Amino acid sequence: MGSHYLGAYWGARPETLEQCTDRCVSFLKRIGSVDPALGTWYQKGRSRRDALRKPVEPTPVRIRDLLLAGRNRRDLGDRPVVEELGFRVGMWNGSASPDSVGLSVHCGCYTAVKGLGNALVLNLPSPEGEVGRRLFTGATAGALVEAVVESWEPTWATWTSHELADTQPTDGGVVGWMTYLSDPLIHRLKVPLDGYDTKRLGGGLLITLGEHPTAVSADGVLGLRAALVTLRESPSGGETRRTGADPRRRRLPSSLDRHRRGGGGGGVVVGAGVGGGVASQAAGFVSAAAAVAGGALELFADARREGGREERQH
Repeated sequence: MGSHYLGAYWGARPETLEQCTDRCVSFLKRIGSVDPALGTWYQKGRSRRDALRKPVEPTPVRIRDLLLAGRNRRDLGDRPVVEELGFRVGMWNGSASPDSVGLSVHCGCYTAVKGLGNALVLNLPSPEGEVGRRLFTGATAGALVEAVVESWEPTWATWTSHELADTQPTDGGVVGWMTYLSDPLIHRLKVPLDGYDTKRLGGGLLITLGEHPTAVSADGVLGLRAALVTLRESPSGGETRRTGADPRRRRLPSSLDRHRRGGGGGGVVVGAGVGGGVASQAAGFVSAAAAVAGGALELFADARREGGREERQH
C-alpha cells in the first residue's frame, strides 16, 4: 500500500546542540538493536557512491558534527547561523531498493514562523523486501514506535503510508496504522476509544488499527478519523455539524489543517499543536495542544513532502 514512513512531530522546543546530540545518538543505538538494517548509516551524498564513502557512526562526536553542519544560515555577509531554526541531519542505511531506509531529523527549532517545527521521519523500506518483512510486524514495528516516542518525546507520531494519506481529505490531519498522541492532546479523549486497540506509551496514547500496516484500509483510517472528529465536537460550541455530511469526511480542527502533511519525512497523523490559537475549547483532542505543541502542526505538510523526497532519492 504505497511507501510507508514513521514520523514524529513536536512544536517549538529550544534544545542545545548537546541535547539534540544525546537524543540522536540514543535513538540510533536503540533502533540499531531492533534490526541490523537500522544499525548502519551513511551521510547523504550527491550519489549513492558518494554517500557510501561517508559512514556515520552513532558517536557523540560524529553526530554533533553532522548537526552543526545542518544548521540554517542567512544569505548575508558571513552567513550567520539562524539559531532559532535548530539543527538538521539526514542519513541513509546504504541499502538499495526495496530495502532502503532514510532518516531525517530536525530538532532544537523554536522559531515562531508558521510552517516550521521539529520532526523525526524514518522512511521505511518496501514491505515486500527482506528488511520490510522483518520491520512490518507488530512486535518490531511497536519497538520502533517506542524508540521514537521515548527518545524524542514528540507531541504526536504516526506509522502510515502516502497512499493512505491521499485517501483522506486535504483539510485536516491524517490517520495511519499507528497513531500516537501525547497526553496534552488526549486529555479530553474518551479512553479507551471503543473498537480500537489502545495502550499507554511514554507520555501518551498509542492507537493501532489491525495487526499489519499493509492491511489497513481507507475505510479503517476514515473511521478512526471520524471517531476523533466526533470526540472533539461539542453541542455547546466549536465547529458546527454539517447535516447529511459523511462523518468520515468531516473537517478536523483547523489547528490540524495547517499541520496535515508535515514533519521531515512523511508525517501525517492525527495529532496537533495550535499555531494560531484557532482551536476552540470544545475541540476535544486538541484542547491543550496550544500550550505544548506550539507550531507543531505547521510541520505536518513539510514533513510529509520531505519524506517523499527521501523516498524517491533512495
